[in-house]
Amino acid sequence: MTKEQIEIAKLILELLQTIVILIAAYWTYRRFFKEAPHRPRIEMDISYDILERDDDKQSIAFRVSATNHGHVDFRFIDLRLRVWGIKQGEALKTKYIDTLTGQTPYTEFPEGKRESHSIIPKKAGYFFVRPAVTQHFSYTTTVPTSWSMVSARASFKYPTTGELHTAEKVFSLMKIKPRA
Repeated sequence: MTKEQIEIAKLILELLQTIVILIAAYWTYRRFFKEAPHRPRIEMDISYDILERDDDKQSIAFRVSATNHGHVDFRFIDLRLRVWGIKQGEALKTKYIDTLTGQTPYTEFPEGKRESHSIIPKKAGYFFVRPAVTQHFSYTTTVPTSWSMVSARASFKYPTTGELHTAEKVFSLMKIKPRA
């Protein structure tokens, strides 16, 4: 091989190394930053059961279901639930909330406390969900029997980003008649 051929071979080798490094960098970016396999991916849902009802209170068991679609365990340090209601026979009211498309009408739930409550016992410290598992967390409370509808909102913040994740549902409480 001549000196010129060796120089051309070195140049081609350096070019191939650069291309391989760029491909590896792109793959790494796509895999770990775009796909983010080491970040949690939680899907939440809320369901309920009416357990007991008397003259002025009804006991409701809420179940917050969390499915971990990520590849790492996820720890709920603070999982909160907020419950509002509408009294039976009360006229439904609408409140308008500023959204990206302007003023959007929402049904107003005027009854109940505005703050949310953590459903994780202090003694437990945290709840966790393994990858590819759906875990159910229960919270039982009482609400007035005068309520005809309930709005329940579960929420938590991702610890690494601080982003708020929520699930909200509205339930009718009129399906069960009071006991005689």
